[in-house]
Amino acid sequence: RLTAAAYTVGEQVQYTDIWANDNYLQFMYERLPLMRELLAEDGTLWLHCDHRKVHHLRMLLEEVFGPDNYLNTIAWRSQVARGAKVNAFYFPNSTHSIEIFAKDRSTPPIWHPLKKQIILREDEAARHYLRDDRGFFRTSDPGTYSFARLKTLHAQGRLYAPYGGQVLIDEARQQVYPSQGGSLGVKYYLSSRADGTYVTEQAIDNLWDDIPGLGTTPNEDVGYPTQKTEALLERVIRVATNPGDLVLDCFMGSGTTLAVAQKLGRRWIGCDMNRGSIQTVSRRLQSILQAPSAAEAQSSHHTFAIYRVNGYDLAANEP
Repeated sequence: RLTAAAYTVGEQVQYTDIWANDNYLQFMYERLPLMRELLAEDGTLWLHCDHRKVHHLRMLLEEVFGPDNYLNTIAWRSQVARGAKVNAFYFPNSTHSIEIFAKDRSTPPIWHPLKKQIILREDEAARHYLRDDRGFFRTSDPGTYSFARLKTLHAQGRLYAPYGGQVLIDEARQQVYPSQGGSLGVKYYLSSRADGTYVTEQAIDNLWDDIPGLGTTPNEDVGYPTQKTEALLERVIRVATNPGDLVLDCFMGSGTTLAVAQKLGRRWIGCDMNRGSIQTVSRRLQSILQAPSAAEAQSSHHTFAIYRVNGYDLAANEP
C-alpha cells in the first residue's frame, strides 16, 4: 500500500516510497507484463532504480521478458559524494541503475549508438595523448588488419612504433612490425579547432558519468521528488526511438520523459496516480508548448489532454 506522506505544496499531494515487506516487488511484478504487452516489437523497456532494489528488479525483468532479452545495465553517476556523504561507511552511493530489456531481441530493437564529443585544451591534450608533427593522437591495436591494410596505414603516416622505433615492412613474410619491439599501434588524431582547443569523439558505454544529476543543474528543478535531468532522458530517447515514435512513461513523476519526448518530436503518454504529478507535468508541458523546439515546430503534436482511467479518483489521495 502506498502511504501518503506529509509532503504538500499548495494543492499538490506527493508520496514517498514507503512499502511494507515485498509489496513494492509485487506491485512491479503485476505491471511488468502489461508493459511488455504494450511494447512495440522493436521496442525497449528502460527501468531506473537505485541500489536498494536493482537486483530484485533484474530478477523480475528476466522472468517477465526472458534472460535472452536483457540488453545492458547502465550505471549512472547522478552525483559526486560531498558533505557528510564523503564519510559514509562502505563507500558512498553515488550511482543509480537503469536496466534495459528488449521485447524481442531477435527483431532487433531500435537502437541508435551515440558518441560524445570531448573538448580539450592544449595542456589537457598533452597530458593524455601522444604528439607528432601532425598533432595529438592516441593509438589502438591493429587487431586483425591485413598486411595490405597495414601498408596503406603506414603510407598515410598512421602507424606508431613504440620506444622511438621505426615501422618496418617485410614484403617476403608479409609482416609489419616495430623495430624496437613492443606492439604496433594505429594512430587516431584529435581534430583541432579555431579557438586552439581539440576535440575527440568517444563511444558511449554503460558507465554514464558525463550526465549530472539535478543537484548540479538546479535550473531544471520543478520541486518534485525523484526528478531526473533532461540530459539523461534525452540520451535514452535518442538511442531507443525514432522521431514520431510513441514513448510511454507509466510513472511519470515530474514529467521529464514527456518534456524531452515533446522537444525531440516524439509522441508520448504519461501516467501517474497523484495530483502533484498531474499538476507539475501539466505546467511543465504548457511552458514547453509556448516555446516549441525545432523538432516540435516540424511535428503536429502541439497540445495534450488529461484522462482519468479505471475510475481512479485523484481526490481520494488528498489528506
